[in-house]
Amino acid sequence: MRRGLTVGKFAPLHAGHQLLIETALGEVDQLLVVIYDCPETTSVPLPVRAAWLREIYPTAQVLEA
Repeated sequence: MRRGLTVGKFAPLHAGHQLLIETALGEVDQLLVVIYDCPETTSVPLPVRAAWLREIYPTAQVLEA
């Protein structure tokens, strides 16, 4: 089994982030996406950004940090 990890703020989520995640999903059996808080960068709360990722990529495990 191949596992992958990607880490980011995803604030805002953009096409480059999506390319990264989609490429990783194509290369591994399980993908963990760690998204972290960054109130100095965005006013979009961490749970909202994490929910976007969970909705778009339901097969990835999204961990809020």
